[in-house]
Amino acid sequence: MNIDNEFLDTKLKDYELLTDLSTVAVGDHMRCTLNRYKEDGRKCSYIIVKSIDGDILTVNGYKSTYSNWKIDPQNKYKEYKFYKKVQPIYTGECKNCGCDIDEPYIVCLSCR
Repeated sequence: MNIDNEFLDTKLKDYELLTDLSTVAVGDHMRCTLNRYKEDGRKCSYIIVKSIDGDILTVNGYKSTYSNWKIDPQNKYKEYKFYKKVQPIYTGECKNCGCDIDEPYIVCLSCR
Protein backbone atom coordinates (compact mmCIF):
# COMPACT_ATOMS: atom_id res chain seq x y z
CA MET A 1 0.00 0.00 0.00
CA ASN A 2 1.29 3.44 -0.92
CA ILE A 3 1.20 5.85 2.04
CA ASP A 4 0.74 8.78 -0.37
CA ASN A 5 -2.55 7.58 -1.90
CA GLU A 6 -4.31 10.84 -1.00
CA PHE A 7 -2.04 12.81 -3.37
CA LEU A 8 -1.84 10.40 -6.34
CA ASP A 9 -4.74 11.95 -8.28
CA THR A 10 -3.86 15.56 -7.49
CA LYS A 11 -0.40 16.79 -6.57
CA LEU A 12 1.46 13.61 -7.61
CA LYS A 13 -0.29 13.18 -10.95
CA ASP A 14 2.36 12.68 -13.67
CA TYR A 15 5.07 12.12 -11.01
CA GLU A 16 7.00 8.91 -10.32
CA LEU A 17 8.59 7.75 -7.08
CA LEU A 18 12.31 8.45 -6.94
CA THR A 19 13.93 5.37 -5.39
CA ASP A 20 17.59 6.27 -6.00
CA LEU A 21 18.54 9.62 -4.47
CA SER A 22 22.00 9.47 -6.07
CA THR A 23 20.35 10.72 -9.29
CA VAL A 24 19.25 13.96 -7.59
CA ALA A 25 21.20 17.02 -8.74
CA VAL A 26 21.31 20.67 -7.72
CA GLY A 27 18.46 22.52 -9.42
CA ASP A 28 16.11 19.54 -9.62
CA HIS A 29 12.41 20.29 -9.11
CA MET A 30 10.61 17.58 -7.13
CA ARG A 31 7.66 16.78 -4.93
CA CYS A 32 8.36 15.63 -1.39
CA THR A 33 5.93 13.95 0.99
CA LEU A 34 6.47 13.61 4.72
CA ASN A 35 4.63 13.01 7.98
CA ARG A 36 2.97 16.00 9.62
CA TYR A 37 4.34 17.24 12.93
CA LYS A 38 2.05 16.24 15.83
CA GLU A 39 -0.85 15.57 13.42
CA ASP A 40 -2.22 12.62 11.50
CA GLY A 41 -1.64 12.32 7.78
CA ARG A 42 1.08 13.53 5.45
CA LYS A 43 1.87 16.71 3.58
CA CYS A 44 3.14 17.18 0.04
CA SER A 45 5.53 19.99 -0.89
CA TYR A 46 7.08 21.26 -4.11
CA ILE A 47 10.83 21.68 -3.60
CA ILE A 48 13.89 22.77 -5.56
CA VAL A 49 17.27 21.34 -4.56
CA LYS A 50 19.68 24.19 -3.77
CA SER A 51 22.70 22.16 -2.62
CA ILE A 52 23.69 18.64 -1.61
CA ASP A 53 26.03 17.90 1.31
CA GLY A 54 26.48 14.13 1.57
CA ASP A 55 22.95 12.79 2.21
CA ILE A 56 21.55 16.14 3.37
CA LEU A 57 19.58 18.17 0.81
CA THR A 58 19.26 21.93 1.16
CA VAL A 59 15.98 22.91 -0.52
CA ASN A 60 13.50 25.72 -0.94
CA GLY A 61 10.22 26.30 -2.72
CA TYR A 62 9.52 28.10 -5.97
CA LYS A 63 9.62 31.90 -5.42
CA SER A 64 9.64 31.24 -1.68
CA THR A 65 9.85 33.99 0.90
CA TYR A 66 11.30 31.54 3.43
CA SER A 67 14.99 30.77 3.88
CA ASN A 68 16.45 27.46 2.66
CA TRP A 69 15.92 24.42 4.86
CA LYS A 70 17.66 21.06 5.15
CA ILE A 71 16.15 17.63 4.54
CA ASP A 72 17.69 14.44 5.88
CA PRO A 73 16.13 11.61 3.81
CA GLN A 74 17.26 9.09 6.45
CA ASN A 75 15.06 10.64 9.17
CA LYS A 76 12.90 7.72 10.29
CA TYR A 77 10.23 9.93 11.87
CA LYS A 78 9.50 12.05 8.81
CA GLU A 79 9.39 9.13 6.31
CA TYR A 80 10.36 11.26 3.31
CA LYS A 81 9.35 10.14 -0.17
CA PHE A 82 10.57 12.02 -3.25
CA TYR A 83 8.82 12.19 -6.61
CA LYS A 84 10.06 13.52 -9.96
CA LYS A 85 7.93 14.61 -12.88
CA VAL A 86 7.74 12.07 -15.70
CA GLN A 87 9.20 13.66 -18.81
CA PRO A 88 6.88 13.17 -21.81
CA ILE A 89 8.39 11.43 -24.83
CA TYR A 90 8.30 13.25 -28.16
CA THR A 91 6.44 11.14 -30.73
CA GLY A 92 5.86 13.70 -33.48
CA GLU A 93 2.10 13.65 -32.85
CA CYS A 94 -0.10 15.72 -30.56
CA LYS A 95 -0.97 13.65 -27.48
CA ASN A 96 -4.58 14.96 -27.61
CA CYS A 97 -5.66 14.99 -31.25
CA GLY A 98 -2.88 13.12 -33.09
CA CYS A 99 -1.94 15.83 -35.62
CA ASP A 100 1.73 16.29 -36.63
CA ILE A 101 3.81 18.66 -34.50
CA ASP A 102 7.41 19.84 -34.37
CA GLU A 103 9.94 18.79 -31.74
CA PRO A 104 10.09 19.40 -28.71
CA TYR A 105 6.34 20.00 -28.39
CA ILE A 106 3.91 17.26 -27.33
CA VAL A 107 0.64 19.23 -27.77
CA CYS A 108 -0.39 21.23 -30.86
CA LEU A 109 -1.41 24.90 -30.76
CA SER A 110 -5.11 24.19 -31.24
CA CYS A 111 -5.19 21.83 -28.22
CA ARG A 112 -3.47 24.24 -25.83
